[in-house]
Amino acid sequence: PFLIDLNKYKDTILSQLRPYFPREVDFQRIELTIFRGLGAEIQGLRISDNPAFSQGDFLRLEGVHVQVQILPLMKKQVKVKKIILRQPVVLLARNAKGAFSLDDLIASGKETPKKDTLPSNDKPKQKGVAAQGPGMLAGLLVNELEIQKGKILYQDEMLFPGTGPISIDAL
Repeated sequence: PFLIDLNKYKDTILSQLRPYFPREVDFQRIELTIFRGLGAEIQGLRISDNPAFSQGDFLRLEGVHVQVQILPLMKKQVKVKKIILRQPVVLLARNAKGAFSLDDLIASGKETPKKDTLPSNDKPKQKGVAAQGPGMLAGLLVNELEIQKGKILYQDEMLFPGTGPISIDAL
C-alpha cells in the first residue's frame, strides 16, 4: 500500500462504473490496505440523486472498506470477503405519482411487455444490471457486510405530502 497509489487510477475506476450507474459517481480517495485485511479503502464516496427528485446525493459515505479473499487472487479472481460501510447516508424519495428516486438505478426506464402479450419465441430486451444476468450479480456476493452509523432519509410525497423526511438512523 505504500508503493502503489490507486488514486492515479481514479478516472479509470470511475469510467468502469459509468455503464452501470445512470448517475454521477465520485470519491475523494482510494488506497490499498493490508493491515485490516487485503483490500481497498474508498473515502468520500457519493452517488448523485435522480435530478427529478433533488440536486443532492442519493448515497453518501464517509468510507467503504472492501476486503478480498487471498486464495482466489492467486487464480486471478476477485472474491469479496467483507464490506464495511462507514457512515452511509441514503436519501430515498417517492413523488406524488408514486415513482421512487431509485427507479432509474433498478431498471432501464423502459417497460417490458407482459408475458401473455408476447409470442412464445420473443423475449423482452432489458438494459442495465438486470440484463447482465446472474454473472453480473455474482460479482456482488459478499460474505460479510457491516454498516457503521448508517442513516436513511425517506420522503414520501404520495402518502405524506408536504412533510419532511423520515429519518432512520443508528444503523
